[in-house]
Amino acid sequence: MTVVHAKIRTEPKPLQLTPTVTPVTPTATPAESTGPQGIVQTGIVTFTEGAPVVPIDKATITLLDENGQPAASVVAKSPEGELVASQLIKATGVVTFTPTDKSLLQVMSFRLRFKPRMPTALS
Repeated sequence: MTVVHAKIRTEPKPLQLTPTVTPVTPTATPAESTGPQGIVQTGIVTFTEGAPVVPIDKATITLLDENGQPAASVVAKSPEGELVASQLIKATGVVTFTPTDKSLLQVMSFRLRFKPRMPTALS
């Protein structure tokens, strides 16, 4: 980018300006829940922006399926790939987890996509 700097009674002089873009990495604190099999459970995922100047637009939080496509809900799988529950997430960060009657100890995590209050989507 070239900026022209001029003082009164002198010739304008072009100056070279190279902006530096600093990466911003938002984070999330996972939600966890414990309860009986087959009973709906909820937890709240807490999102933290990577910098105060790049706030998260919570209205854009979208659950992604295993192919990275937006989904209204996703199935939760065990590390072995067995269906063990369904999951939903709301823009507030509330995750609804509905386990099946299968015994489950650990569920694979799921992905979300959201946008900062700027034009670039993050996931």
